[in-house]
Amino acid sequence: MNTSADQQKIVDEFQGKLNQVRAQLAKTTQESAEFLQIESFIKLLRDNAVPADLGQLEVHSLKELCVNMFTHIKAREGELGVHFFPINRQDQGLLVCNCDEAPFLLDSLLLLLRRQRLGWQVVTHLRLKVRRKNGTLTSLQDAKLEMANESLLIVQSEGSAGTPEMLDKIRQVLKDVLHVASDRGALQKTLEDLQPQAEKVGYGSFWSWLTDENFVPLSYRQLRLTELEDSQGIEMVEGSELGIASDPAHNRLTIPKEYTQCDAHLQACITQKDTLAVTQSGKPSPVWRDELLTSISLRGETSGGQEIIHDIAGLYTQHSRGSSALDIEELRTKVEQALTDLGIAPESYNYRKTKDLLSTFPITELFFLVTHSTP
Repeated sequence: MNTSADQQKIVDEFQGKLNQVRAQLAKTTQESAEFLQIESFIKLLRDNAVPADLGQLEVHSLKELCVNMFTHIKAREGELGVHFFPINRQDQGLLVCNCDEAPFLLDSLLLLLRRQRLGWQVVTHLRLKVRRKNGTLTSLQDAKLEMANESLLIVQSEGSAGTPEMLDKIRQVLKDVLHVASDRGALQKTLEDLQPQAEKVGYGSFWSWLTDENFVPLSYRQLRLTELEDSQGIEMVEGSELGIASDPAHNRLTIPKEYTQCDAHLQACITQKDTLAVTQSGKPSPVWRDELLTSISLRGETSGGQEIIHDIAGLYTQHSRGSSALDIEELRTKVEQALTDLGIAPESYNYRKTKDLLSTFPITELFFLVTHSTP
């Protein structure tokens, strides 16, 4: 086992090698502006990176790796760049991901690696202030004192993390994160704007609880029920989709699908009788936390009277799990009414213990609990 002194020695040696890389590049880089950029990159690595297997590289190999990483970051095309660089061992390499700054980037990348049963070690996660001109990087610096506009993730992982199939999965996950980040305001506003519809069908208190920092919407789409030749069908209202893709095939449902062509979730939407349905979707969230997405389907109508479904998927927050159901007035009243209906005396031991037990029940389930006195 390495002691703290041993670990510090490894870090010091790694930083020393990076200083040598910087000195060699200062002699060989002709363009002064380009050297300043790569020098900034090397300083960021020196001050923030965990060596992992990089500490075992000779200076010339570390220099080549740094130049290759910087070259890909500098010439990034599109909203993100994902590359895999083998290092000294054949079964290990560096995943280098560069994209716009957004919450949950590293969490979501590591979540995917764990689900694929791939080992990993974070080398660094840098929040950067970057300037680009005509698609090419012109300056790069740490964003400690400024608002970051890009993130750089460097993670050591197994060689199979660098296969084309795996890199495509990583790109899709990071795209989902970026889409959730860019649509975050619209997703929350959409949830809040549905409050009147939820109140209209008798679930106003539940909806208020959702929007009070208890639920994070990660995707939304508006679905339209249609009558097809042989069965009822469903399609997405064009332009309504926000956040992560709503199904693995990223099918936007721009063409109506028959009931038999739909997955279980869409079939449930077609046959849904209740105005509001809240279920665990069975689909793991591709971003943020390793949990199944919660699906919320709220039926409504367009101004023209056409039936639609507001299809929402997301995750409950930690805040929602830290509160008691009895802190919510409607649920407290519902629990007390249920105990009264059962004939349990309010001052009795059984009343207090049963009330304490019910306070630990999942809040969502208590909102949908029907008491005998419920109209």
